[in-house]
Amino acid sequence: MPGLISPAERDYILKGIECNIRVDGRQRQDYREVTLETGVVSQASGSARVRIAGGTDVLVSVKAEIGPVQVDPETGDGADKGQIICSVECAPSASQQYEGRGADDLNNELTQMMSRFLSHGNSILSSLSSETTNPASSSSSGAGGINLSKLCIIPGQQCWILYIDALVMDYGGNLMDAIFMGTRAAIFDTRIPKTEVQDLGDGQFEFEVLDDAEDTDIVEGREDMPICVTLNKIGARHIVDTSPLEELCTEAKLVVAVNRSGELCGLQKGQDGGIEPSLLLEMIQFGKTMGQTLVKQLDARIKEEADNDLVKRQRGDPVQKLGLVPIITKLVAIQGQQEPSDGQAPLQSPECKPAVFKDIVVFGDSFSDGGNVPQITNGAWPDSTLYPNGRFSNGPIWSDYVAKDKALNMTNFAFGGSTTDSKVVQGYTGSNVDVPAPGFIQQIEELYLPNRPNLDAASRDSTLFVVCFQGNDFLFDPSIKIETVLGNIERGIRRLVEVGAKHILAVGNYDIGRLPFFRTNRTLAEQRSASARKQRDEYENLVCQLARQYGHPARKGFKPFHNCAQSEGNISTVPASDVNIVFNDILPLINRLHEPQHLERLGITDNVHGYLSEDNSKTEFSNPESYFFYDAYHLSTKIHRQVADSALALL
Repeated sequence: MPGLISPAERDYILKGIECNIRVDGRQRQDYREVTLETGVVSQASGSARVRIAGGTDVLVSVKAEIGPVQVDPETGDGADKGQIICSVECAPSASQQYEGRGADDLNNELTQMMSRFLSHGNSILSSLSSETTNPASSSSSGAGGINLSKLCIIPGQQCWILYIDALVMDYGGNLMDAIFMGTRAAIFDTRIPKTEVQDLGDGQFEFEVLDDAEDTDIVEGREDMPICVTLNKIGARHIVDTSPLEELCTEAKLVVAVNRSGELCGLQKGQDGGIEPSLLLEMIQFGKTMGQTLVKQLDARIKEEADNDLVKRQRGDPVQKLGLVPIITKLVAIQGQQEPSDGQAPLQSPECKPAVFKDIVVFGDSFSDGGNVPQITNGAWPDSTLYPNGRFSNGPIWSDYVAKDKALNMTNFAFGGSTTDSKVVQGYTGSNVDVPAPGFIQQIEELYLPNRPNLDAASRDSTLFVVCFQGNDFLFDPSIKIETVLGNIERGIRRLVEVGAKHILAVGNYDIGRLPFFRTNRTLAEQRSASARKQRDEYENLVCQLARQYGHPARKGFKPFHNCAQSEGNISTVPASDVNIVFNDILPLINRLHEPQHLERLGITDNVHGYLSEDNSKTEFSNPESYFFYDAYHLSTKIHRQVADSALALL
């Protein structure tokens, strides 16, 4: 794609990538946030919209129509198969690069690529450039693809034709990956009417299309459809999810097609630059790992929406799509894996070093309370015979594990019953829930600031501040809006930054609708779950905005905190970020722990009831280690351990 970039910009980008810190703050292996919405075109058989933070916006629709089969006159192939007809159009308004004849050439290339890739199980990705594809530049493993035979209605006569149209509405880099993610989601959203075929004899058939919106078929083989991971070689390194400026620096690119099993389905090299054999193998392996992760996260988002639709249909409620929801905010499958290298340690900017923490300061509620409630209830609550060391669990809580594992000095201001601001919603604790608990704002202003230590440069670098509030605002005032709660949290975080906090871990909320307290009221539980999901999404967006405002793009996923110092006059130095705000997304983690394989791994046999009933009497089963929840509101120490591990991965 045409474009201009100055030598200074190119050098800046190149050296930043070499130091594993890109212009927007990501590392080489990081994707930007990707959001997905399905069912966006009501007239289509299936549709999806994919947006990549930074600009790229793709709409894919699928229309199923009946037409004659296409038979190859020489081989006779195709008599028992349906058809797929693809079209890709880049709107001129998406980018100046899509104006004129160049856009037509790109549209044709992308259309041919989709047609080859989706029409044949043993597909080969078409050329990414205007050059003719040759055997040296592409290959296929024979995996994946839509089952065209299942689209045939009457062999030799009629079949279903799937018209797949992709419209690029905005461009911000990484177009190929977005198109194929959107195509996979649209195919999953597609429903084909069922047909009844009647044999009239003498080789004559007739069929009827059943007019029942609920009685439809899915597209067979959709699970095996691969998606693409585009790896761009810049200098001696490779990166994923390039921005437009990074694409202008790309010497060569490799598209790796991977299915859900991590099998390599296709390769395609583009652009004129060469790729060394050792680097090529490294890129293929990394693309397979990344691709499998993307498929899993994409399918999980699709399944979430399908489950949501099913529940609503069973209740007779109108089906409403979940809307534009993040599917990639982090790549959990990459956790613990390092980008392949040439055997040397990954390069790192000398001005940017991993933060080494000595102290941790915790603000929160009972989820993080390190024994503060007994101090304001004169030891009357919680019952020390049931709650060890004043923790609202059957053992250490997540912040205890983090402090112990990292040998940190912990100062804990979290109180059971705390809200985000006591002046907005007063929270209470105690055996009769009548003792006021300080909110987040009050924990800062009344407890931390009057006795805070002097945060010199060294202390700022080595102190981690934790903000962790769950759902007490909603428990004490069900009418309060999520925007109000997050507004309180935002004020608190800004106040911490104002008084010197440099490293802030913002822990997300979990799904309070799954608490034992709500299990007997399904309607209320579903409302709380929906509210928790919305709160989590908006909280993550808030952290992203704050992080950008304070000089660094939001660090999402499993990226370490860093201490950075800017060096003046050196164009290759990555811009400094004085404040690190990191979001620890625990909602999907805790939801995954409810899955049977994880329950078995943890030795948990009950993930519905609390070990302690609401009146704090012990249940008939006497082993708290077998419970997911310790009481009607709180998690067991086993689950706290898992939450701690997710936080430790960020440190």
